[in-house]
Amino acid sequence: MELLKCPSPPQPFSLVMARIPESNDTKFDPLTLSKHFPNRNIHSLSHKRVVEHHAVVAAVTEQLGHSNWNLEHENGGRPLLFVNGKKSESKISISHMQCPEKSSYAASVLANVDYNIGVDIVYTNDERLSRISQRTMSESEIKDGKLAEVWALKEAVFKAYGPGVDFKSDI
Repeated sequence: MELLKCPSPPQPFSLVMARIPESNDTKFDPLTLSKHFPNRNIHSLSHKRVVEHHAVVAAVTEQLGHSNWNLEHENGGRPLLFVNGKKSESKISISHMQCPEKSSYAASVLANVDYNIGVDIVYTNDERLSRISQRTMSESEIKDGKLAEVWALKEAVFKAYGPGVDFKSDI
């Protein structure tokens, strides 16, 4: 596992990205995952998702400087951060993915703000982007050819504002 060098966002935000280079070498650690994701059925996760969750653990632990935290989720899926057993005042957004070469990535954005925040990371050569672009992007966004960038921005906004936001018409 390695932490990636990221641009520093403005205060009060912090951003950490973690990478697990060879996902096949990562072992399922149920103790760690159940500690940080207590309400998630970790035993039903695919190996790909297990590795992504381990990358999330690495990113958030680095961000907080300790491992006494866990994530729960609101009904709409937005993560809630708990530190030392208490709900944190800070907002958190996470994103995780695995690339075709089997490297897994996680990004975590944390800020003590009174509004929701969002982050997303995308594999730039993801073939699925062209399939979803007609449903989620305007003609000008598609013509621009930067599908990965547009999708990442829209997904981050969706994470901040939640269900009920339409990707194509609202973002």
